[in-house]
Amino acid sequence: MEVELTAASLNARLTWWEHAFGLMGDLSVPRSSIERVEVVADGLAAVAVWSPKVGIRIPGVIYVAQTLDRRRVFIVRRGEPALVVESAADAGSRLLVLGTPRAAQLSAALRPGAAP
Repeated sequence: MEVELTAASLNARLTWWEHAFGLMGDLSVPRSSIERVEVVADGLAAVAVWSPKVGIRIPGVIYVAQTLDRRRVFIVRRGEPALVVESAADAGSRLLVLGTPRAAQLSAALRPGAAP
């Protein structure tokens, strides 16, 4: 997965196998709908509290999954920090946990007052 930030949105472009096994498409969240951003050192530990999940889960290794209501999406790997994004998209709260080595940099760029 590649996470990119544009002036208008935060985008996660999944690889072909993440599409297939995670049962989801690419993700996009308008910057204007982002309500909270956080960085967690261990993305796998952060997602362990939510269940059940649809997609691929290899405990302790990788999650490319979502909750059954599709309001929480997890794409994390072992040993990788994660960007946690909560948004008010689609008539309800949505939570994304995206594992990326650039989590701290993306979080800083998404904070209020940061340049796009």
